[in-house]
Amino acid sequence: NATGLLLRATQRLMDVYGVDGFRLDAAKHIPSWFWDNLWDSVVHERRRAPDGSLQTAFTFVESVQDNFGTYSQYTRKDGFADRDALDLNGAGALRGIVNANGFGAWSSVLGAHIDATDDGVQNGSLHVFSHDNGSVGSGGSMPALPNVRQQGLAEMAYVLFRPGPPIVYHNARGISRSGGFFPREGSPNALGGDPTGNSLSDAMTKLVRARNMVARGDFYVLNGTDPVNQSTDDVLVFERRTGGVANCLVAVNDTWSNGTSYRNVQTSFAPGTRLHEISGTATDARTDPFDDVDDVLVVDSAQRVLIPVPNNRSGNIDHGRGYVVYAPTLPSGTLELTGVASTIPADDAGVPTHQRRLTALPVITGDTFEVRLTTTQTDALDPNVDDNALFRLNQGFRDDNGSGGVDIGSGAGPISGYEEFLTLHEPLADTGTTGRYHQTIDATTLPEGLNYVSVVAFRGRPSGTAPLFREWRETFYVDRVGPDAALLTPGPVTQSSYTFAVENPDRTAERTHFFWDLPAGPDPALDASSLGRRIGQHRWSYTRLGLTHGTHTLTAFTVERHTGTTARHDFAVFVDRCAADVDDSGTVNTNDFFAFLALYQAGDPGADFTGEGDINTNDFFGFLAAYQVGC
Repeated sequence: NATGLLLRATQRLMDVYGVDGFRLDAAKHIPSWFWDNLWDSVVHERRRAPDGSLQTAFTFVESVQDNFGTYSQYTRKDGFADRDALDLNGAGALRGIVNANGFGAWSSVLGAHIDATDDGVQNGSLHVFSHDNGSVGSGGSMPALPNVRQQGLAEMAYVLFRPGPPIVYHNARGISRSGGFFPREGSPNALGGDPTGNSLSDAMTKLVRARNMVARGDFYVLNGTDPVNQSTDDVLVFERRTGGVANCLVAVNDTWSNGTSYRNVQTSFAPGTRLHEISGTATDARTDPFDDVDDVLVVDSAQRVLIPVPNNRSGNIDHGRGYVVYAPTLPSGTLELTGVASTIPADDAGVPTHQRRLTALPVITGDTFEVRLTTTQTDALDPNVDDNALFRLNQGFRDDNGSGGVDIGSGAGPISGYEEFLTLHEPLADTGTTGRYHQTIDATTLPEGLNYVSVVAFRGRPSGTAPLFREWRETFYVDRVGPDAALLTPGPVTQSSYTFAVENPDRTAERTHFFWDLPAGPDPALDASSLGRRIGQHRWSYTRLGLTHGTHTLTAFTVERHTGTTARHDFAVFVDRCAADVDDSGTVNTNDFFAFLALYQAGDPGADFTGEGDINTNDFFGFLAAYQVGC
């Protein structure tokens, strides 16, 4: 029945395709007992996590009921299930601020979230733009690109620095539709490109990275401590803190007038703490043309700061970056890879935005290379420098330093799956001049193609406080061997014509060329005449006519997308058929004789019995000889 099909489909998505979690669309149209009694049992401890353990999949429902109805009927976080909900009411309130063009109030948002429904505390999940109610669009046609005001960058900053897993929705606009449902637009510069001007924009990427580095702990609104302006209508100031120790200070502003707003707030930072702006707002000339936004704030003896927050407009330019993020001094430094053979440049502006790669790729061709981080003191007036650094390759949970196991296991929050630097480990806190962290990597253990390294260096902090770190990332390309190939043909071939299929398991090839019984000698030129037909994202096909009995060789040349590296693959193919069985019936009779005559008269390649490449009397007599032999 339908119930069984839904459960089986869920199992297949997790077991076969490795899906990590689910959005449960229109959840209230299915009785809550289905989720509680049946579906939760299917996803319980079924997800294979990067560390190899089985965990319960994170899921969230889409329900347009009120907060209490959604929470009480469709969420479940009791240890057996991990089912959350999209914060539709909170997102609606945020879009209300976006659409109010500076005349909204942050207080309307604070009371709208589903977070507080269970325990009265703002500590859960939410989203602001999703595919069915994003920044712009009606769902009936391709949405327009949102202007700066519609993008809601300040609202996105608020979402990112609240507790819980936020969603930054990106519509890549890579699929053309002729009608029906069109996903709404979300945050068009979520991945670093701004399609409105076909240029780069680091606003969202810097916000996301800053969140990952410092947004930890409980959520506290600070506006009420300002003796001059306690209102949250235009500016909202809040703090994230752990056990009473502050981790970051954030302010968001929905005002679209010119200039800068100020709020004097009581913080939980110790007197004298130097807070650096890390979202990029203070160093952006368009956002802060008159240098009103301080790069560094110093907490006074009463633990107060006067925090400057840019309005969303400077002069006659809407920039939308009405937010600041301040945090204690984080490490500075440079990340490099050694053993780089070449570099693949970033794609130019002529590549469609949904396909464009913004990052240049260093290429590793050797068996080993080194990951190196060199740190320097960020602030000469702040003695707290880096006391450790960690690295992670791809999804982590790999013994990449040869220590005998994964150094940082599950349960370590944002640093789960990371490894210690063992080749060279000299924290700046120990040397007083520069920090040096080196690790030799065995490239033979990495997959061919794109790989990713993340390195984090920690600010020295007292035991028991939340970790604050700076993160560096590098994408690199491993090209030690050419792209591999696997023949998908099952068993012997018994037909006179057959379509062969080849798959590229390492997913690095952009095309495949095919040859049949290639003679000895230099490899042939790879041109359009030998190009295989793409039949999937990583599969190509080749159709061969006039197959004859015996063992043959199918040669496939796979060509790597980014580097052009070519690999030759020879596959033995056994054709098990009677030479004169033209109609593939398994026997030789007069039907085959007349079928051959028809091919012979038409000059069809299927009548080329001698393999000479043309049709002549030699083929006719060759067929007669095979006809007499039979099967």
